[in-house]
Amino acid sequence: MSNVSWRKRDLDGNILPQHWNKNRSVKPSSSLESPEVEETHEIPLQVPSLVCLLPIPPPSQICFCGPSQGFTIIPGKQTVLVTINGPYNVCLPSVCCPTCSTKWSPSIGDLLGYKYWPATDSCKIIFKFDVFTSFEQMKLASPALSQKVFIKMLEHRSFSTGRTGRICSDTFHRVFREFAFCNYRQEDLCLVEPFKCPACTPDMLAIAVDGNRKHYRFKKSRGTDEPSLFDGLFIAQDSKVSAFVDKIRSQMTIKSGRDVCGPATFTACRETSHKSRAKVDEEGLQIAVCRHGILLQGLNHYRGEIYAYPMFLQKELAEVANATFFCMDVACRYWPYLEKMAAKLPELQPLTEMKPFISVMHAKAHTGKCEVKWGGRSQEGAGNTVGEEVEQVNSFLSRAALTNKYMTKSARADMITVLAMQWNHRKVENLHKTLSKRFVKTTQRAQTEVDNLESQARAEHLPGGHGAVGVGGQAMGSH
Repeated sequence: MSNVSWRKRDLDGNILPQHWNKNRSVKPSSSLESPEVEETHEIPLQVPSLVCLLPIPPPSQICFCGPSQGFTIIPGKQTVLVTINGPYNVCLPSVCCPTCSTKWSPSIGDLLGYKYWPATDSCKIIFKFDVFTSFEQMKLASPALSQKVFIKMLEHRSFSTGRTGRICSDTFHRVFREFAFCNYRQEDLCLVEPFKCPACTPDMLAIAVDGNRKHYRFKKSRGTDEPSLFDGLFIAQDSKVSAFVDKIRSQMTIKSGRDVCGPATFTACRETSHKSRAKVDEEGLQIAVCRHGILLQGLNHYRGEIYAYPMFLQKELAEVANATFFCMDVACRYWPYLEKMAAKLPELQPLTEMKPFISVMHAKAHTGKCEVKWGGRSQEGAGNTVGEEVEQVNSFLSRAALTNKYMTKSARADMITVLAMQWNHRKVENLHKTLSKRFVKTTQRAQTEVDNLESQARAEHLPGGHGAVGVGGQAMGSH
């Protein structure tokens, strides 16, 4: 049995010619004469074919010769297939009819039908869908995960099985964004709205707004000027926000410094601010959520946390939702400013119909008088609304800021939008469990309060106490 060795290929993937000399005899090494070759027959070394084909089933018929013809499947165009186990060097299958010489090779539509995503029109690199879905789930579980770390993991899985190959980071990032955008367009055609809460739209009880200064981005990460694929979907367009801020600034008297509430001074409480001199472009992110933790909209900070930013979000959300309460950490200082601006700009007058609401935990940092007047526990009809739901979302998005600050402007906006959609998708999937638990807890708490009130009425021997408690219990349960 003859020895078998691997064939070498050039840079284009073509097999290099290799020959084997047969019946070669050599004189002993003690002789000074050169070795003499008696018979030399150059024949190609026979190596078994190890070409891998992309696993796509061929069609049952490619021509009009009939399905009974014996089609021949041969290797076609060479490509690189990237799966969760790393890159593979494969060939696209090519089906040939021996009668009419008609050839068939999979098109882009065929590749997408079998969950293969071509990176280019020429199909030089193909990604399997599970690579992108795995990366999405890993980013959702650990938002600080770097894309380079994920690619290194794929390359290591390939190397550990005896294969070699590199994955271009820029290509993966571009293709992943395209994949996420196409998934959004597919859901949009199915009338799925990713930034609306199905439990409280359009009559929302409360909207909570807060800023996140950790989502800054360095100026050196300029990159190209390509637009964002999700432009204006979650993060509002910068030109629209800038025009609104300039309109507000034209109607106000310049006042520097921070507002105070008693002895407390808040950094997120000012009417105007200059752009930071640090080496950053976007200085942060302002987001709005509903009381169920569903992200609604956001915008970029360029001048710190000024009042015009939450006012823009309040104005945009008031057009699509009928909210009762507007929750902020500094609502006691923001609301007089809003009323002053609404007196000068009539289009802001509907915003004053909402009720101000200081989030429950932040109200502890205000004065006692302010907490009683503006605090969430003192607002009639607020129920168990805390107003701190935005902090839960910030704890998730802040971890993604570790990698987003090095991205380009469009890449940062797309990645934040993708993470926001994944967050909302997970929230909506578990919404029925969350609402059921809240209902059971509220019912048990209401029954406990009814029992306590009845026991106190009996202890004080109040006349008609049982009937009054029953009415109060019903009111508490409905509330």
